[in-house]
Amino acid sequence: GSDLVGLCPFHREDTPSFRVTPSKNLYHCFGCGKGGSAVDWIVSTRGVSVREAFEALRVATGSVQANRVTPPELVESSFCADPTWSDGKLLSAVTDYYASRLLVSASGQDFLTRRGLWDPSLVSRFRLGHADRTLGPLLDRLPYGVQLRKRLVSLGVFRENGREHLNGSLVVPILGEPDEMGGSPVIGFYGRKVGNRLRVGTPFHLYLKGEHRGVFNAAGVRSSGSGTVVLCEALLDALTLIRWGIEPVTSAYGVHGVTPELWDFLTTSGFHRVVLAFDADEAGDSAALELAPRLAREGLEVQRMALPVSVDVNGYALESLDPAVSLRVALERASWLSERVYDGASDWL
Repeated sequence: GSDLVGLCPFHREDTPSFRVTPSKNLYHCFGCGKGGSAVDWIVSTRGVSVREAFEALRVATGSVQANRVTPPELVESSFCADPTWSDGKLLSAVTDYYASRLLVSASGQDFLTRRGLWDPSLVSRFRLGHADRTLGPLLDRLPYGVQLRKRLVSLGVFRENGREHLNGSLVVPILGEPDEMGGSPVIGFYGRKVGNRLRVGTPFHLYLKGEHRGVFNAAGVRSSGSGTVVLCEALLDALTLIRWGIEPVTSAYGVHGVTPELWDFLTTSGFHRVVLAFDADEAGDSAALELAPRLAREGLEVQRMALPVSVDVNGYALESLDPAVSLRVALERASWLSERVYDGASDWL
């Protein structure tokens, strides 16, 4: 008939019960009951706001240009270039583009606001961005777009099926060691989904394919001159501590995500103490108890940041009337997981 029929993308089923009615611009699943208009579809599948869904429809129908809110000079400098750029330079260009999108993204800014991290200096310093599925259309308009897309597929920015890997995510670039020019190349991305209306099984946390590389905020830790480093479980927790004035902070890639590169950084950089700022839950407790003796065998003192049960660093900051003070107190009250041999003052302040 006049309807399109297929398997529902919002729940598992073997018999097609999902219908799209083009004449009415509506969809409906007779199995799970989910349905709505084209706007609802974009909100549900992309995890964006209603305003951004209308914007996407205006772009799709040709009502506006997709890059109308992107500074032309940024687009030109980032992507109108030879596709033989180095991986680091190309990922840096993507970083700049994502950063420009965050500045006009209601959902990205709302997510950072809800997490207490919408701070212009923090956003600029760590080059935070938002992947909103506009990078692909941009590449399609560029002279070397096809070649660049192939490169970005090989780097994991796009998937083999053409989808933008970090779509709908806050993007945190991971930097490598400074090069001979003094700059730090982008060697990876962490993506955190900003929407809550996601398909069942959709991961909230994403990285580029391959092994995790780089040490988050390595330059900031070194420049702080501290003998103590705070190790978080997640990048948003690390950003939270930095947001409220705690500088010598880095992060693992999840509760069991201490990579060999991060391990070398912790054990060979001259620190005398590591404070584990893992979530106060079963997984965080288990990981801290496993990691502490290993660090102690390397000659490091190990402490565990004092957090309420079932609370992480970011959640604790959000519950605090004065996050800067509360986080410092939680660090001051850290419990010892190894023998105390250092009697100096707290040096992360």
